[in-house]
Order: sequence, then structure tokens, then C-alpha cells
Amino acid sequence: MSHRLFVGVRAIGACAVLGALAGSAQGSIIQWGTGWSNNAGAEYLRGALSGSTVVDGVQADVLVQTFGTATGVNSFLGTTPWATDTFNGDQGPGDPALAIGDSNSRNNGTTFDNYVKVTISFSQLIDITRLALGDVDINGNSWQDVVVVLGSNGGSNVAASYSPESNAFFETRDYDFPDSGVSYRGVTGIAPSANDTANAQFEVSFAGLVDKIEILYWNGPDTTNSSGRGIYIQNIEFVPAPGAVALAGAGLLVGLRRRRTP
Repeated sequence: MSHRLFVGVRAIGACAVLGALAGSAQGSIIQWGTGWSNNAGAEYLRGALSGSTVVDGVQADVLVQTFGTATGVNSFLGTTPWATDTFNGDQGPGDPALAIGDSNSRNNGTTFDNYVKVTISFSQLIDITRLALGDVDINGNSWQDVVVVLGSNGGSNVAASYSPESNAFFETRDYDFPDSGVSYRGVTGIAPSANDTANAQFEVSFAGLVDKIEILYWNGPDTTNSSGRGIYIQNIEFVPAPGAVALAGAGLLVGLRRRRTP
């Protein structure tokens, strides 16, 4: 009788583990519009340079760093970063996205007045299933957005690749990150014609699991004069690393097995 009970409990435990695995496969979402510690559990607080949120047991910590000599308020975005569902006055990402920008930025081809780095660290390894950025644009004689996304696992690089989402007018090439001496593969917009402005949205895919991503943003080499530009980062969809879920399930089964021992 006790053996049958144990088999039943063990089966229930196994089902619970399988259920957890199945549930995790559906994905979790880090939402910029809710759950942030820096704003009493609400949206990512406007102007905050750091914040954290916990989604399905995974904590995400955000650090926004600005570099360079520019000062003042970004005339394009106001005080950044901030969670918003509208962007550039007439377009939006749908759900609130994290808007980031540089302050009164200008680039004469060699000197960058300001640039931004957003670091998002995760409490465990995750598989990012959707990371999209938008309004990466260019104007032939004024400004050029450049974005680089880096992924890492325990400090080791995890290769990132870029693909178009709603607008294919973008290109990837190597860029020198300002004042670092390091070249990265990045993204910029491509205007369909000389009189157009590209507002590209693209997705980032990683070659493996990550525990940290970095998003670098600045005015590219074709920028001559700009009063401040910006891009947005959409909600991040992910699945926790299967090993973490399986380990939790194994612990549950071990616990059940021990309870059977008199």
C-alpha cells in the first residue's frame, strides 16, 4: 500500500516537473510597463539609471550608463530612459518599451559628445526568444543611429545576430565604439532614398544561453549635427535554462523519495 502511494506521489512529482518544463517552454516576458522595483512595482521609472524586476523566478537588473561630454535634456526624448508606448510623437512599439537616448549629441566624424550603454544582468542563464529594438534610423545629412548588442555567459561572449522585423531598411557592419578602441558588429538604418528616413526595427538572436546582455547606442560616423536621438527596446521574451528547471524538479523527486524512508 505504502509502495503504491509512493509511486503515485512520485508520478505526481514527475508530472509537476514536466508541467514546469512545459510551462517554461511557453516563455516569460520582462515588461517595461510593470513590475519594476524603482517605481513601486510599476513601469520603469522615467530617468532612472538602474532598476530590477523578477519574472518567474528570474531577476533582471538594469544599469544605464551614459558617456561623453554632452549635458542637458535630450530634445528628442526628454529625460531618458523611460517606459513609453509612444515614440517620436507618431509611432509606438505597442506595449511600453524602454526608450533610451543621448543628450544633445553631436558627432563631427571623430568626436562623439555622448553615448549610452544599457546592461541587463540575469540571475540565471536564460534563452532569449525575442529581443527587438526599434526606431534605428538614419537621415542622409544629419544623423545616424548605431546599435550594437552583446551577449555573454559567465563572462564569455555569446554571438549575436540581427534580422529585420517590421522594416528591412537596415544594414550590419563593423563600428568602433566611441573612446574604446574596440570594433563591434552593429546595426544602422538605411534610408530607402535620399529624401527618406529609415526607422528600422530588428530582432536579435543569440547563439546560446546568456546571463547578461549589453546594448550600445550612439550617433554613427554619418552624423554631422543632432540635438539628441533615441531608440527603444521592446519587452524581452525568454525561457529559463532547462537545466535550472530540471534541477528543481530533481530536488522535488529526491525530497519525495526521502519521505518514503521510515
